[in-house]
Amino acid sequence: MVLKLKTGDFRQITRRRTLEAPTQTAKTLFAITRELLAAEMGPAFRLIGVGLAELVDVAVGAPPEDLFTDGGETRARTTERTLDALRARFGPSAVVSGRNLKGEP
Repeated sequence: MVLKLKTGDFRQITRRRTLEAPTQTAKTLFAITRELLAAEMGPAFRLIGVGLAELVDVAVGAPPEDLFTDGGETRARTTERTLDALRARFGPSAVVSGRNLKGEP
């Protein structure tokens, strides 16, 4: 995973992290991106980009699942697939995060 930042004076900062194990969840990718970004907080950025590399086909390159050490990855993957199916059937706003809800005046 690569985090690319550009400052207002056009300096470029790049940070890279290799995951310990393959992942299929946005939850894991978002958490790692937040860690990388938190370490660079300071000046305002005019561009923030995240990239992925060394992707593998699940059927070919994924190691067998370990019931005791996957860190909740299996549960998160199941949750994300369920949410994707609900949104595909009922529309993108069928299920939203609580932080996306707007309070009523």
